[in-house]
Amino acid sequence: MKDFVKHRGKRFILLGIVLLGLFATGLLFVVARNWEEKLFAAQFAREAQDHVAAVQMVMKNDVEVLYSLGDLYRSSRLVEEQEFDSFVEAPLSKHPEIVAFYWSPRKEAEQFPVLYEESLRDQSKVHGFDFGSDSQLKMGMLSARDLGEAIAVPSPRLPWKSTTPENSLVAFLPVYRNDVPIRSIEERRQNLLGFVTAQFDLSEIFHQAASPGDLSLVHLQLIDTTSPGNRMLLYPPISEKVSSSLRWERSFQIMGRQWTIEAVPTSLYFGMNRHWSSWIILSGGLLFTLLGSLYANSYMTKVHQREEEAVQVQQTQKMEAIGRLADKVASEFQRILSVVSSYQEQKLVEPTQTDSTPQRFEEIGNTINQASTLTRQLLVLSRKQEGTKSEQVDLQQAVKSMQEVLHLTVGSNIKIETHFDPEEALVNIDPEQVNQVVMNLVINAREAMPAGGKISIETACQDRWVVLTVSDTGGGMDATTRAKIFEPFFTTKQGQGTSTGLGLSIVYGIVQQNGGRIEVESEVGKGSRFKIYLPRMAESTFKRTGLVGLRAVK
Repeated sequence: MKDFVKHRGKRFILLGIVLLGLFATGLLFVVARNWEEKLFAAQFAREAQDHVAAVQMVMKNDVEVLYSLGDLYRSSRLVEEQEFDSFVEAPLSKHPEIVAFYWSPRKEAEQFPVLYEESLRDQSKVHGFDFGSDSQLKMGMLSARDLGEAIAVPSPRLPWKSTTPENSLVAFLPVYRNDVPIRSIEERRQNLLGFVTAQFDLSEIFHQAASPGDLSLVHLQLIDTTSPGNRMLLYPPISEKVSSSLRWERSFQIMGRQWTIEAVPTSLYFGMNRHWSSWIILSGGLLFTLLGSLYANSYMTKVHQREEEAVQVQQTQKMEAIGRLADKVASEFQRILSVVSSYQEQKLVEPTQTDSTPQRFEEIGNTINQASTLTRQLLVLSRKQEGTKSEQVDLQQAVKSMQEVLHLTVGSNIKIETHFDPEEALVNIDPEQVNQVVMNLVINAREAMPAGGKISIETACQDRWVVLTVSDTGGGMDATTRAKIFEPFFTTKQGQGTSTGLGLSIVYGIVQQNGGRIEVESEVGKGSRFKIYLPRMAESTFKRTGLVGLRAVK
């Protein structure tokens, strides 16, 4: 069941990693994609603005050429054909988008036949053609006459085939008499001499403004928006369908009309200016999610294997410890039972009482006491000793009361020094356990100094702890020995039957049982120091409640 829960938890963790990776990848992809679209739109807007400004500049220059021809007529009452041809020759050669120039003098009220024409192309049926014969052209001419400025007529119906109607643009510029003031529409109508007319090729206008390469990247459209609600597409004649929601446009006025140039990126422009950051982030995020999940799976598998190996090692060590414990216990009881059995056999051989009988019974009693002591030590070690009763004990007074016994225990070649804290060191513990702890630590120090030395016993109060320190000037311990001193039956006194190796184990068990801890400081040749930390009791609390061991000082 435990393995099933672990396996299920592992699957949930992996699923969470994958979902988190996908979410983060998708979020970064969307953010990067939006940033790329804004960057692309800003870049296209700059390029489209340049193209539209170039088209607008070409049209403006063409209008200036038309006005310069009008100035020629205003400066002279009579312009001959030769003078007209020589004047327009230069503009026609410099401006390929201008198909032709015409001079149409006024014959009658609204008749304006072509008198002069100059073109770089074959213009048949032009001479004598009356622009006023066509309603669309006539409306443009009359508007120009009344307004006194150049007026353009898009897509005119002309009798000659120099350009297709869809690509043509005709502009009329009125010329008035220059010897009378012109202040009103009526005066313009009365003093009109004729019209200087220019014919433009829209496709050439766009080709002059942008190179063929640019036009393959940016799709430009010229739209006549003079009439509200009526958008007339002038160029290109058949609109190419460009599947893009990105459009940029600019409107301007020239030659009496409202124009709008719309720019749309072509598929080639998208291909050449595509940003790949978002797709790189998407691919990298998916790859990172995959590698992350694989690494997490591998890591959790290794952790699980290490946990299983640790459990196996712990189980092996536990079994080894149980085996050593059983061996030691069996050896001790075998020694005890051999003594009892030996005296029992002697009693069978010597049925009558002798002088040595009381001594032998005393030996049997001592052996039984040893067995009882060993049993109590094992119970303390397993923390299952019965009959312990915790009460408030002044640790300093307990140590002072043991000084005489301790001196007798260590012998005359070892000196015992004591240092006590002036504050009361009150702890909640069984007094018998205090005696066991102090006695075992002193005996352990004595065993470390067979040639004699000094043992120091100190007590101190540190915040919420009472600290009992027992140090010696013996040979000390190395790191390997320090790591094993609290193991049951561990002893460095090999071959001596008096040492069971349980003394420090009992100290450790008592300290743990009473909520304390033990620290060991020792180096080879520098002696050893054992520091016992036990929870300190508040004297005021004890006196106020009359209870034993109510709570530890915080």
